[in-house]
Amino acid sequence: MKKVGQVKRWLCIVLAVMMLLPVIPAVQVQAAERTAAPAYHGNSTYYAVYGTIFRLDAKSGTAKKVREIKQAFTVSDISYYNGYLYFAANFYYGTDGSNGYVCRMKADGTGFQKLARGYSPVIYDQKIYYIKTKHVVSPDNEYDDPIGIASMSLTGKNSKVLEKIAKNAYGPWSIAMADGKIFYTMWTEARGENFFKAYDIKKGTSETVIRSSNSLELSDCDSSYVYLCTEDGKKSIALVYEIKTGKQYKKTLPDYVTMAGGRDGILYFSRYETNATYAYNAKKGSVTTVLKNRRVEDITFSKSGYQVVRTVLTQKEFEASGYKYDMAMARMKLDGSGYKTLKKYYVS
Repeated sequence: MKKVGQVKRWLCIVLAVMMLLPVIPAVQVQAAERTAAPAYHGNSTYYAVYGTIFRLDAKSGTAKKVREIKQAFTVSDISYYNGYLYFAANFYYGTDGSNGYVCRMKADGTGFQKLARGYSPVIYDQKIYYIKTKHVVSPDNEYDDPIGIASMSLTGKNSKVLEKIAKNAYGPWSIAMADGKIFYTMWTEARGENFFKAYDIKKGTSETVIRSSNSLELSDCDSSYVYLCTEDGKKSIALVYEIKTGKQYKKTLPDYVTMAGGRDGILYFSRYETNATYAYNAKKGSVTTVLKNRRVEDITFSKSGYQVVRTVLTQKEFEASGYKYDMAMARMKLDGSGYKTLKKYYVS
């Protein structure tokens, strides 16, 4: 059993590492679907490498720097809405602690603002939903302690906690939204159980969708599906939850994998053993190879054309860089074609 102090430090490390990744947003806000704002607008898809935000042209595949957020170690969870970019920024330099804020700025990089302490912001129905935190400074560390799931205005006013985190519970580490619900996963220390939950915004109540002794990781969400990963103690299990029907599609995978994100009922993942990237089609129950000899660990989806992906460099590429870089942001289409490295960087 983990002690509370150990778990809090572990949570800090998890959050800091997560903020190195461009978290995958849901699809465009539409009156009929009422889904969360995405990281794209038109042909422009926004992503981050550490504390710098870039813009990819999904048609041409070219990328340009938008702005470097000064003193930010990482930027993540980017959404575009009405001319503004909303995102989380961690101002603690390193992965052994955190000092996170929900921020916004204009899409051209001007007008940067810190709105509130927290992480995993999602723009939905003209509000910001996020995980509200309390900043804690100890003699040997500083970190953000989650208070609960909250909402606030687009300018950071009228903050309200909707769902408090229970005692001896840890998480959520991220939230996703669609169909008037907030989806998240969490873990309780007392029973050692994991939960996949859905909070109904209109009703103000939450329900447990899945309760398991095995881990539950939220990977992604779109207007129809929530994409998760679980395991049976030996192997990973891809899990796609259909929002309207409540149906669960599961696929046991050959070994432990990294979930990269999902869209339109397809969950993308990579395997360390084969150094390749795959796509699991929930309705068909099939798994196909997207990229050979290339592990994609995260996808920031565009409306069409080129997508932004985070990949692990091959051993040959790592050696060729003089051991300077081990990761890269790249662009590719969802069938794996048109792959091109945009920027290499170092994480390990």
